[in-house]
Amino acid sequence: MRKDFFTQSSKKKIGQAIHAYYREFGRDLPWRRDPSFYPVWISEIMAQQTRMEVVVSYHQNFMEALPTIQDLADVQEEVLLKLWEGLGYYNRARNLKKAAQEIVYIRKEVPKSYEELLSLPGVGPYTAAAIASIVYGQAYVALDGNLSRIFSRLLAYDGDIGKAQAKEDLTSFGQEIMGPDPSAFNQGLMDIGSKICLPKDRALCPSCPLKAYCLAYQEGSVAKYPVKAPKKERKLVERTIFILVKNGALALKKRPDQGLLRGQWELPGVDSYLDLEDAKALLLERDLPFSSIKKGPSSKHLFSHIEWRMESYLVQVRDLPFAREDDVLQYFSQEDLDQTIALPSAFKVFVQEWRQENERI
Repeated sequence: MRKDFFTQSSKKKIGQAIHAYYREFGRDLPWRRDPSFYPVWISEIMAQQTRMEVVVSYHQNFMEALPTIQDLADVQEEVLLKLWEGLGYYNRARNLKKAAQEIVYIRKEVPKSYEELLSLPGVGPYTAAAIASIVYGQAYVALDGNLSRIFSRLLAYDGDIGKAQAKEDLTSFGQEIMGPDPSAFNQGLMDIGSKICLPKDRALCPSCPLKAYCLAYQEGSVAKYPVKAPKKERKLVERTIFILVKNGALALKKRPDQGLLRGQWELPGVDSYLDLEDAKALLLERDLPFSSIKKGPSSKHLFSHIEWRMESYLVQVRDLPFAREDDVLQYFSQEDLDQTIALPSAFKVFVQEWRQENERI
């Protein structure tokens, strides 16, 4: 830790440079125009694991559909998940509703401190710090991936940023350079991290307002930071997906209420690759008579700890299936999927194949 390399004067100048950058170049984002609790909270939850350009459009649609915390507390889950469709990590949306219900029906007021924010479902230390600083001007460092990368490079910090000690060290440094405006400080760093201080060797150091203070830049070692432990390999799952179509409608089933993609709609499938003959045999075994079957598209989808590699078959079903009790299928029209049914993005390629097949028929 080379925090002592910086004098009080240089620490103050770093904070000033961040504030100046934000005032001149800060992104024009909808929730920054109205930095009140509800829009900022929604934006921060959406921004987890999601690119900001995607968040902007989703945020606008979400706020139009659910303009108040009361609306969020009372929304039906199917409607909520449809608004969230494509953002992934659907538990974020469910936790939003739980938190809204707690705010409206139990607390009866919005949280106004870091501790109150941290006690909400789905809110961790970063999100609590971001909201506390942006909405209430409280002096908390919103240490996310962007800030960790910037601080690691400024300090040429060799510790693994995934460790608790590193988070403590980097947060402490952030507190020392923050200055009088926590909101501008955190949001300025978010913008520098997303536009300039990019990961690995993509950093645009000549454009950085902090380059004069950055030890990694001065040492020519920017790509080395931040230091991270190697990620664990994802578990590989091979799947066969069935695009079952009857009279133009698509068959879906609900996933179990526990585990991956819990309680969401999905296209039916099995956790193995099936050749054409095995696929036909499985359909007949499950009382799904078909008039045609052909190979569909291949796809893969990455979850945090699992990778699905998927093959598919496009099947024209002749009669309504006599579905087994543990494998209930329901058929939905294109209008249903457009307006009410939320599907995880893992199935996007297969839904597109179904749509194109309907256009060909």
